Amino acid sequence: MIFYVDTQHPSCYDSQVINERDQMSDEYLTRCVVDPIKRTVYIYSSEGSEKEVVCDTTEEFMNVLKFVRATLGEDTLAYASPL
Repeated sequence: MIFYVDTQHPSCYDSQVINERDQMSDEYLTRCVVDPIKRTVYIYSSEGSEKEVVCDTTEEFMNVLKFVRATLGEDTLAYASPL
């Protein structure tokens, strides 16, 4: 038994997957700067977007810092100057 694939008329599912794949971006984290004085973590992406994670309490900041240290490599993680 031989099956032929109709490449001229992709199914609705195939079209949806192709469209979603085209819309997906390969954005990734390029830099993370920790500012312990402000209890803030700055995150920079390859697409130029920037995010701030501002922690209200010391405990919250320490949890974020613990996660960042466990997840990121030394080449991505930096600390703000205390001055």
